[in-house]
Amino acid sequence: QGDALSPAFFALALHRALQEAESRLEPGEALIAFLDDVYLVTGPARAYDAFEVVRSAIHDHAEIQTHLGKCRCWNNAGGTAPPRIQELGPDVWRGDRPPAERGVVVLGSPVGTPEFVAAHAQKRMAQERSLLGQIEQVPDLQCAWLLLSMCAAARANHLLRSVPPSAVTGYARNHDEAIWTTLQSL
Repeated sequence: QGDALSPAFFALALHRALQEAESRLEPGEALIAFLDDVYLVTGPARAYDAFEVVRSAIHDHAEIQTHLGKCRCWNNAGGTAPPRIQELGPDVWRGDRPPAERGVVVLGSPVGTPEFVAAHAQKRMAQERSLLGQIEQVPDLQCAWLLLSMCAAARANHLLRSVPPSAVTGYARNHDEAIWTTLQSL
């Protein structure tokens, strides 16, 4: 933590595990990873088996245990969990949740029902409002302006570039209004 080379070392340590896992997946399945965020795309019938392939490869090659508390499984069609997915924990399967909970967050981007995307955007906006409130308390105007322009204003870019505009119009409007209000306050 804090070492500039740590992410590179981690990626190197995980590389062989991901190669091994990918070689054992079936055609049409995909393994996507960014540091410790690992995503698996597969069909419902193979969800558990494909998960086990990836989990065991990461454990065997990098000696990393899967954090099941963060593990999520979702299918756009919804319904009941694929075979054996419930064994992974009560919060893993997202397909039978209320619409606002029916989805997953992939590298900070919500994927799921429109209600899930909207709920995620609301949570993000609440976090941003908290940050904006703290920026307003910074006694040095130049520092406050830099935090507003370089940190707070840019927080929306990630969500805006990865989610269809029609799904985040309200969030974008609220973000812009909150930034403008904070600027006026400064």
